[in-house]
Amino acid sequence: MRILFVLSTLASPRAEASEAKSTMKALLERGHQIGALHVQKGLVLTEEHPQLTHLPMMPGNYRSATAIQARIREFKPEAAHIVACWNPFHVRAASVLRNLGVPYILEPSGHLPRVHLDNRFAEKPCPPLYRIGRRIYQGFYDLPMLKKAALVRTLSAFEAADLRDRFGSRSKTIPLGYNSEWMTAVRLAQPAAVKPVRFLFVGRTDMFQKGIDLILQAAVLLNKAGRAEEYTVTIAGPEVNKSFARISRVIEREKLANVTLRQPVYDEEKQRLFAASDVFLHPSRFEGVAKLVREASGAGLAVLASLDSNYGDWARDHGLGLTAALTAEGVAQSMTEFIKDPARASEMGARGFAFARAWPWSRVAAELEECYQSVAAAPDQKVASA
Repeated sequence: MRILFVLSTLASPRAEASEAKSTMKALLERGHQIGALHVQKGLVLTEEHPQLTHLPMMPGNYRSATAIQARIREFKPEAAHIVACWNPFHVRAASVLRNLGVPYILEPSGHLPRVHLDNRFAEKPCPPLYRIGRRIYQGFYDLPMLKKAALVRTLSAFEAADLRDRFGSRSKTIPLGYNSEWMTAVRLAQPAAVKPVRFLFVGRTDMFQKGIDLILQAAVLLNKAGRAEEYTVTIAGPEVNKSFARISRVIEREKLANVTLRQPVYDEEKQRLFAASDVFLHPSRFEGVAKLVREASGAGLAVLASLDSNYGDWARDHGLGLTAALTAEGVAQSMTEFIKDPARASEMGARGFAFARAWPWSRVAAELEECYQSVAAAPDQKVASA
């Protein structure tokens, strides 16, 4: 089958690009012909993806419907898969696909549409005029791309219901895959969790997006409640916008002796940190694909995730951890549940490892293959002509 992937770039180090590449590789291994329509930002990296049909759009014409149409006709896809980051390139490509009669599956890169389209969690405050402009853009471009997709790939049952109720979208729930190198089960080789329960955050130390401010505020509440000896928190990751100084100031000011800030960890050092922890903290306000959280599940850790991050739905739907409201009180409450019953963390970590083992990329590809065949066979869809 000829399947066209539409994504921002193949050269990006961001998780969205790596996840799309893992999907395409698994589909190629199943014998499909895969085209990649992407904006060329830097190297195309054809040597890393020799089996792909590369259809790069140059920065000067990536918004041109005529140029996009020429690339799509060149590949002649039977179905398309838009890995959407909600930018003008994806919107224009979706419009061209509709005009050509090529059915497309939309994958919102793990961002719940309710969060993105509501624009509740902007990283910086937006002036009223910008907010009005954003609403107009969403109404005329984002929503048609979503509503007119033949199928939307969702990550959880909660997201599927939300899409159906709000937009009437037809969807199929397919989790993201797990890489074999994540499957270490390092935590499962350790004794069952006991007090003090060891909480861990690994990732960019972005105070707002990643919810590190909520972790620190929750620690203040727990310590004031007399639980300082019953848990520890370790925060590790690359610095963002002088976040180390900000985090250190809070730790010092609030006398959080059980909270530790450390430099980023990678490879074996990260695995050792996973092995020395019980619960992975993910109180993110919005997220892409939550790669590190899945690595933690593959290492056998339980997860504490916010209700509004994509992994919060996974944790709840599959019993991989606990969810929390996006407040310091909500995070503290969920942390308290683990503190009161440490064995629960071990049980959820084992369940997370089993879930990760059940979802290699080959299974994701097989599930998506059924989606492509279903939408391509729809009687009301046409195939792009040469």
